[in-house]
Amino acid sequence: TLLPAGRWVHLAATFDFSTGAMALYRDGEPLAGFYTRTDDPWLVGGPGPHVTTASDPRGIKVGGSYPQDNREQNPCDCRMDSLMFLDRVLDAREIERQHRHMTHGR
Repeated sequence: TLLPAGRWVHLAATFDFSTGAMALYRDGEPLAGFYTRTDDPWLVGGPGPHVTTASDPRGIKVGGSYPQDNREQNPCDCRMDSLMFLDRVLDAREIERQHRHMTHGR
């Protein structure tokens, strides 16, 4: 339902490495999250200078789940027109402006 077949959708996700906060937006609107954990998967409370994770990233996976490549639970059966990676987290207003720019050109 998030990515309906045959319909263009603007999807944006943010991850703040300084706090571990994540957000997902569809067509410029924030989506409520439902995947939560009660443990410390990013090792925020662990030793060392790492704020979000003590592991070094080894790439990015777009279009599915489980970056360990040990299974696929929700692969994206879709086409991506473009991808944009930024070196900072956008706030909700900036995400909405990006969506408006992509759909209306302003």
